[in-house]
Amino acid sequence: MLFLIGAVFGLRHGDRPADARLLACAIAANAIVGIGLPVIAYLLYPAWMWGYLVDPEHVSPLIVIGIFLLYWVPFVLGLRTHSWKVVVGGALAQVAFIAWQWPAYSTVTTLEGFRAGVKVPPAEVPLLTWGGPVALLIVGILLFLARPITRQTAQE
Repeated sequence: MLFLIGAVFGLRHGDRPADARLLACAIAANAIVGIGLPVIAYLLYPAWMWGYLVDPEHVSPLIVIGIFLLYWVPFVLGLRTHSWKVVVGGALAQVAFIAWQWPAYSTVTTLEGFRAGVKVPPAEVPLLTWGGPVALLIVGILLFLARPITRQTAQE
């Protein structure tokens, strides 16, 4: 997802140099959608964010902070991408990852609950129900704000 957020803005400016407004909107999109929502999800559902592969009780907060700081790397790589082929490859990789993790993503609970077979569909979790549409809205607004301003646009 982080790569795709960057790529949407990278493709938006194409070959022209990225201006300060585009970069500010791209950084805001990643900070809010790419990092902000996952941090909130981690605070609420840490085992779900780890895909139930790791017991969050045994993970140092410094490691968690380090991982969230690394969230900027795929975003920057996406931002520097100007090829649709690379973006499609990134999207397919994201789909493959979600398919691999689907048993974990399809239920939200604690690690103990997951191991015991407790099933809470993401649709019953407000953050996950509204997170996607809100994320798309935020990115859409920021893409609109990042559009190039021409003399005609400035006069309107």
